[in-house]
Amino acid sequence: MIMGLVECNDNVFTEKSGVISSPDYPNPYPKSTDCLYRIELEEGFTISLEFAEIFDLEDHPDVPCPYDYLQ
Repeated sequence: MIMGLVECNDNVFTEKSGVISSPDYPNPYPKSTDCLYRIELEEGFTISLEFAEIFDLEDHPDVPCPYDYLQ
């Protein structure tokens, strides 16, 4: 791991319920953090996401959502 960067890739969630949060939550996550979370369940299950708090996106005057995103 490079100093100042956060390891948060290749997180695979396989439980029927759980919580996903950004690194250092509820504090701001470190700059240049890019996380990948995967949810994998057995065939036939439905995945439902519920945001417990407001999903806060950082603004930029010229580009929509250049820093924060959810895909």
